[in-house]
Amino acid sequence: MPRSTKDVQVILKLIAKYLSTITNFTVDQLLNDHKLLDLQVCMQLKFPWHYLGSQLDMTTQQIYRWYFDTFQRNLYGHMDEADMKILKQQISTVVGPRNAFLNQEEE
Repeated sequence: MPRSTKDVQVILKLIAKYLSTITNFTVDQLLNDHKLLDLQVCMQLKFPWHYLGSQLDMTTQQIYRWYFDTFQRNLYGHMDEADMKILKQQISTVVGPRNAFLNQEEE
């Protein structure tokens, strides 16, 4: 796992280099806008986590987990109770009132 800001920058630069070969964005554009970088990663149906991991001396699982469990969480933050309530209401609207879990009153 990345141990320093330098390690994180190396990982992001490698991801940006790959994305620049398959998108219309430059490495600098992707590195300067982490949400754009994340959007491009998420838009890929197949992403070469195994290749990135091998370049970074990390396993596929390590690089994948670091990206989604650490980088994305830091990028977007955590959901608070108000966000969770909005999400439950939206799901309930789509699914309907049949799901008792979604219709529980917030205490």
